[in-house]
Amino acid sequence: MDISVEKVLAAEREFLDRHKSEPDFHIETMIDELEPVFRETGWRQPVGESPAILLIHSEANGDLVMSSGLIREIRKNYPRSFITLMVPDYCMELAGKCPYVDEVRIRPEPKEHVPWQEYVADMLKLLPELLEHHYSLGVAWNEGMGAVDKLWLYMAGTSQRVGFGPYFFEGADWKPGAKSWYDMLTLAVPRDSKEAVQDSEKALRMVETLTGKAVTDRTVEAWTDEDDERAAVAVLRNLR
Repeated sequence: MDISVEKVLAAEREFLDRHKSEPDFHIETMIDELEPVFRETGWRQPVGESPAILLIHSEANGDLVMSSGLIREIRKNYPRSFITLMVPDYCMELAGKCPYVDEVRIRPEPKEHVPWQEYVADMLKLLPELLEHHYSLGVAWNEGMGAVDKLWLYMAGTSQRVGFGPYFFEGADWKPGAKSWYDMLTLAVPRDSKEAVQDSEKALRMVETLTGKAVTDRTVEAWTDEDDERAAVAVLRNLR
């Protein structure tokens, strides 16, 4: 195992051990304790032309279809990159048919009414293999489980971490540097709570913000394999 991976894992395990009896998870404490380790071991390097990329999807299959344009455009902008897609176990079949990623991994679902330490301990079982990739770029676009996705990006050592920022509206009290979940991101893509936008468009706007390039293909895709296509033909034949 890479020595820098060992050091990061040791720091993350020590963080969990130091705070094993605390009922609340404090983001500012985690950042204060882990960020120096990431920097000292060289995990905060700029994103190059072909970065290893970690993509995280945490919602349903339909939402993954709506996000397909984002995944396609990430591949288009980084054609030689190694790309990992993490999804819930119930999305593995669909995600496994995605032609734009190199590997698909399960992103474990948080359990209700259990201490946060239990979920972080489960993360630490999977992090060694993720850390070995030395991801330079990570993108998490879902909003329902966005906080946990940001935590995955952070603990996987990703240099540039992209996700949606908070809603901006009159009276909003969040500010950068307030050590919220958003502070685990290096690029918080702005959004406006007053504007009704399809999820597919939100995802593509994230790509445009990241790359600085306009996306011309704004379609979504439902990935299939030969079995799916044969089944569809059979269904249509029966409708005659």
